[in-house]
Amino acid sequence: MKTNLPLFTVIVYLLSSVGCNVAAQLGINTEKPLSLMHIDAAANNGTNTVDPALFSDDVIFTDEGKLAAGKTTAIANLDIRATSGNSAIGIGNTSQTAAQAGAGAVRFNTSTKCLEYSNGTVWSCMPSVARKLQVLSQKNVAQNISVSTLTTVSNWATIKDNTEGAYNAATGIFTAPRTGIYAVSFIYSFNSGAINANTQIEAQIEYNSLFLKYLKAFPSAITSTSTAYISGIVSLNAGQQLSPRIWQTTGSTKTISTSGNTRFSLVEL
Repeated sequence: MKTNLPLFTVIVYLLSSVGCNVAAQLGINTEKPLSLMHIDAAANNGTNTVDPALFSDDVIFTDEGKLAAGKTTAIANLDIRATSGNSAIGIGNTSQTAAQAGAGAVRFNTSTKCLEYSNGTVWSCMPSVARKLQVLSQKNVAQNISVSTLTTVSNWATIKDNTEGAYNAATGIFTAPRTGIYAVSFIYSFNSGAINANTQIEAQIEYNSLFLKYLKAFPSAITSTSTAYISGIVSLNAGQQLSPRIWQTTGSTKTISTSGNTRFSLVEL
């Protein structure tokens, strides 16, 4: 039977509840709340109280006033250390000064790509030890280099690459993901062929419209393989590019050797 209570009665009932100590738990999308307030966003818990995988979408306010996300217990005031699911925290930027934000505030500076904290006076970048980038690749595919044509060496076979996309083996171009100092080396060999007198071959590292260059001259005509090598240390800002290049004036098109002695390497210092 449906009972319609007068509005006055409902108000009196609610008011009489205020100030009372009520031992109760509130569950949203769950029939079995595990703490003071338990929200099951996906409504997938059922009667489960064991499987942590089913709590990855849950939010719980504990009896101690703490907040747990993706788990059922909280040690800290905010605890998102779930055993399953994604537990990352997204931190944005702010235009507030360090004084305005207050000591202890944290922001991600989108310009410097640095996580910063406020001491109440200035924003400071949190110290970190970033994984150093490394690239080692070699040529397994033949590539022709025309006379008097500066050519980027491309289509490399990667031996080691932890740059997560900063190095493009197909184009041979490395794009610095962050400002830093990099040690680079490049060696190549041409297959045996005729080389005219008074000609040269060059190994180059092009970076930010600058060049590291090694030149090997041939004062006399010969028929032989030819090799050039260049190494150095360069400074790159985030977004600047670097690539290995070849220039030759031997009198005919030359083909890069694929016998494993044409290599490119880069190490972040």
